[in-house]
Amino acid sequence: MLAAVSKPLVRLVDRYLPDPYIFVLILTLVVFLAAVLIER
Repeated sequence: MLAAVSKPLVRLVDRYLPDPYIFVLILTLVVFLAAVLIER
């Protein structure tokens, strides 16, 4: 029963959630730019 419930949810997350490394790259750039702008 748990597999029947989780299978559609896993498919949904795989389709719409990008690779975690993309989040890491974006957050790194955001923090870097924020630090540069704050230090000016």
